[in-house]
Amino acid sequence: MFVQPTPYADAGPLEALIEELEFNAVVARSDQHPEIACQFHDSQFRRAIELGALSTLREDLKALIHEAYMLIGRANNYIAAKMEVVANSNPSSVAHELARIAVSEARAKIEKAHNALMKFLH
Repeated sequence: MFVQPTPYADAGPLEALIEELEFNAVVARSDQHPEIACQFHDSQFRRAIELGALSTLREDLKALIHEAYMLIGRANNYIAAKMEVVANSNPSSVAHELARIAVSEARAKIEKAHNALMKFLH
């Protein structure tokens, strides 16, 4: 009898995910600097998964976010390896180049996921 409006997705974890993607976009732009500033963050992505917030998204948007965070994870592995090499006082241009490439590859996916999520929420 009464039409129920489509429930609005809990924007709390999704908005936190937007903030995290914005921070990660800044980190991704560090691929042009001699030293990559830090690792990407992924705690809000993990939180969104734990709360089931990603299940409220369209499949194409969810896939964009998953791809971005897959590349973020790979980049973090390379950055950690690079930092370990530097900490052992054995600078390696190979480790740095692998980290730089991984960060660079993540940049486009991060920006695409961020833009799509912003469009979805607004």
